[in-house]
Amino acid sequence: MIKNNVDRSGSGVLAYPKRVGSSSEKNVGANKEKEVKRLEDRLSEIQGQIERGEYKLDMKKTSEKMALNLLNL
Repeated sequence: MIKNNVDRSGSGVLAYPKRVGSSSEKNVGANKEKEVKRLEDRLSEIQGQIERGEYKLDMKKTSEKMALNLLNL
């Protein structure tokens, strides 16, 4: 998709068209894939800890996060 860049300074000169959907969007997609992979790995790790009975909750940290979330902070 091509999007025109308009000079809004008042000169009325149009810049060359800017190509939208280029490599920057590909980088975003790659970053999302890496994030999903990282979260899947973390989930597998936690599931293993739960199954082995090794997973411990930090109640203070959990309650602090819940309170901050409720207060929209």
